[in-house]
Amino acid sequence: MPKHIVRLIMSLGIVILLVIGSKALFTADSFGVYGHYRANAVPEIASDTPKYKGPDYCQLCHSERHATWSAHRHGKVKCEVCHGPAGEHPATGKLPIPSDTVKLCSTCHEAMPARPAAQPQIVVSQHSGTQACIACHNPHAPRIASSGGSDR
Repeated sequence: MPKHIVRLIMSLGIVILLVIGSKALFTADSFGVYGHYRANAVPEIASDTPKYKGPDYCQLCHSERHATWSAHRHGKVKCEVCHGPAGEHPATGKLPIPSDTVKLCSTCHEAMPARPAAQPQIVVSQHSGTQACIACHNPHAPRIASSGGSDR
């Protein structure tokens, strides 16, 4: 057999051994016990502390804002959709107040044919251009605000 064929077969054999060794080295021991996933992932996820707390958690400190929010259209939208997960809040600091409201609000309100007709939709460029949504709308009570965005 020619030398170049022998070298090719040996090189292929070394590559196959490396792949098999890598698979054994990098695959978790619990992989495949209950199917095609890592079985230890389930108890690890169950032991993790919840990151999303829900509006009832927010109401404990923000009762006035919660009352305004729950009485209006956005009452179905959880606080953490816009403000991010509460996690260990308030111990870890304030939750973010969205700075780019055009981007945030258009996630749900940009006009799209597939959206329900009852959901308010706008074409951002025709509605407000680059002006922040909170300049006219209070996000917790989304109607046109009479005093600009200061009553957020």
